[in-house]
Amino acid sequence: MSITDSDLASVSAEVDRTFAQAVDDLATLCRFSSTRDDRAATLACAEWLCERFARAGLAARLLPVEGGNPVVYASADGATACRLLLVNHYDVEIAGDVAAWTTPPFAPDARDGRLYGRGTADNKGCLLARLWAVEAWLRSRGRLPCGVAFAVEAKTDIFAPHFDQVVAAHRELFRADACLWENALNGEDGRPTLRLGDKGMCALELRVAEQTRQPLSSQYAALVPGAGWELLWALVALRPRAGEAPDWLREGLAPLAPEEEALLDDLPLEPPGQPPLLASAAEQGRRLRREPTCNLSAVIAGTPPRSDAPLSAIPRQAAAYLDLRLLPDQDPERIAAAAADRLAATAPGVEVRVRGALRPHRTRLDHPFVATLRRAAGHVWRAGPRLEPLSTASGSRQALAQHFDVPIVGTGIAYAGSRIGRPDEHVRLDDYRRGILFMAALLGELAS
Repeated sequence: MSITDSDLASVSAEVDRTFAQAVDDLATLCRFSSTRDDRAATLACAEWLCERFARAGLAARLLPVEGGNPVVYASADGATACRLLLVNHYDVEIAGDVAAWTTPPFAPDARDGRLYGRGTADNKGCLLARLWAVEAWLRSRGRLPCGVAFAVEAKTDIFAPHFDQVVAAHRELFRADACLWENALNGEDGRPTLRLGDKGMCALELRVAEQTRQPLSSQYAALVPGAGWELLWALVALRPRAGEAPDWLREGLAPLAPEEEALLDDLPLEPPGQPPLLASAAEQGRRLRREPTCNLSAVIAGTPPRSDAPLSAIPRQAAAYLDLRLLPDQDPERIAAAAADRLAATAPGVEVRVRGALRPHRTRLDHPFVATLRRAAGHVWRAGPRLEPLSTASGSRQALAQHFDVPIVGTGIAYAGSRIGRPDEHVRLDDYRRGILFMAALLGELAS
């Protein structure tokens, strides 16, 4: 089976007929303040989604997560054996400064062809675009062209292994021929972006073993360096200067292939909505995707002095927190071991602990699923999609990739100006509609 002009016309007509309902649906979903600090709203959001999937004709259930939020799972068979897994999340970032919003963050407001509200772009709009495409096929053609399964999670922490545990415990539910990941950032022109990979991440804690004495600096500073200086020397040993990543951080690094490098100039500026820090947006995008990074996010040593009573004690303990962003083929465990080896030789008094890790993942540019996505996009946009070989962010694709050898590609409806994670987050309604049509076309193409 393959999609025909008649199929797409029928599904498109159904999308047009029900689009106002799809907008209302998204507004309803975005009224749930499903943030990390609102457990009740998060659980209510999961229950609403479960009921919404069932109302669309899918078999839906909540998969419990010990110590975390449930995964909303829904599935339906299709006319062919091909099966697509769709991964999204129903939690959202906190609203931040509510006064900075034009309208309240959890009171979605449609104006100027856009829907404003927290979660409209990340990630509830993307999720509902996929659901409404499935529903359009069921309503207009009576059956899906291929099978689908939705897995919608809500993290309590970026490193929480909850989704990994659910996939391991329910392997058959997650078995599929391909996976569509939660999102990607489209350009201002609305052309879709196909995100083929995400960076990995390794979070390290460096800690100087607590010293038994805390003498005053006036008495012992010439004799005892203190925990603060011990930590500083360790940090300098890890990253002696700015510029390219140090050798220990390049363990296992594989550069992008020439055909992947050629795609980088066509990608939107990241971070979005801000002027580039380098000479051009293209050069900034290349730098973000070519190098692993070592960020020093926090340093703690002793007790901050008061301005009226300067503290002169030598710190007994000190700690630093690093987040390392890794490129495909790099192993977080090996990177952490390389950092520990480096410090063992240069700063033996500093302990290294891994606080969390995410493995990088990338789908081949020449994978047949990528070609299928490009054909599906051709039904909706005259210009083909942008291909992003590697994103600038880290993700949790490893939860699926460690169990199944399937292509995983991210795509969504948010664009570069959607203000994800900031006040006045929004989606353009035309992007939402075309996202539904794109998903509908993809289901038809997969059936072939």
